[in-house]
Amino acid sequence: MTGKSTEATEAKDQQQSREQTGQMDASRTSSKPPPTPRSSGGKTVSCSVRMLDNTDFQVQISKTATGQDLFDIVVSTINVAEKDYFGINYKDPDGSRNWLNNEKRISKQIRSGPWAFNFEVKFYPPDPAQLQEDITRYYLCLQVRNDILSQK
Repeated sequence: MTGKSTEATEAKDQQQSREQTGQMDASRTSSKPPPTPRSSGGKTVSCSVRMLDNTDFQVQISKTATGQDLFDIVVSTINVAEKDYFGINYKDPDGSRNWLNNEKRISKQIRSGPWAFNFEVKFYPPDPAQLQEDITRYYLCLQVRNDILSQK
């Protein structure tokens, strides 16, 4: 009898373990809030990102935040899953446009002036019909429209 009760106890423990793991996996895949910028002891800066639909997205971000931190906040806010086609750029004091390096601190890339950025298509897909998400196609069309209007 003790052999059977031990097997039953082990089976129960395994079932509970699977249920707990399933609950943890479900919590990981549930809709999560946008990522928060890295903490720097409360030192934040106001950041403005001009979106492709010409709206301004305002966010308070840590002075030690990287380009990836800002990019993650923006794409999670607009629910873009196919992130590889997009990037964030800015104008330096000379007026030339630069892509924000996602691996470096924003403060190292923008020495002076306001933290004003543009969310744009960085890489155009060879065949837009192959895109998985409608929202990605929508933002791609907005970029093409903006390029035509600005005569790029």
